Amino acid sequence: MPKQPDLEIVGDGPTGSTILTLDKNGVLFATGSRYLHNLVAITSELLAASLDKHIWICREGVWQVVSVQEIHSVAGTDAGAVTLDVKTTSGVTAPASGTTQLTGTINLKATANTLQNGTLIAAPTKMFPGDTLALDFTGTLTAVVGLCTVHIARVG
Repeated sequence: MPKQPDLEIVGDGPTGSTILTLDKNGVLFATGSRYLHNLVAITSELLAASLDKHIWICREGVWQVVSVQEIHSVAGTDAGAVTLDVKTTSGVTAPASGTTQLTGTINLKATANTLQNGTLIAAPTKMFPGDTLALDFTGTLTAVVGLCTVHIARVG
């Protein structure tokens, strides 16, 4: 099979002149960054000292949460509920006041070393430039040690 040359596209995009090269490794932008597909995994560590936090800022395009997974090797031990929620914010909103992306929270006191999959709301919120993705905790995390991965997809 003959080798095809790389494809270079030069044009005016919404932010000015755009140059990108398409080859066997994906798309290479003029900035030097690569874009292989429209799916991105964002992983955030969960620790006893974790507080509500922003974990991603939308820089360009339109994005949407497509899955949420959590696993901890040490469960929370607080007497009350210890949960995790994934939210989107407008970039000027605290994580706790964002728009929830799950139908229910993830239990951080569940059995250790058991993968939990969050259930998404029917129509996950679209994130535009300047919007953020955030983690919102309920209760005191006490002994929690784990991580949460949120998969997002570019939808526009």
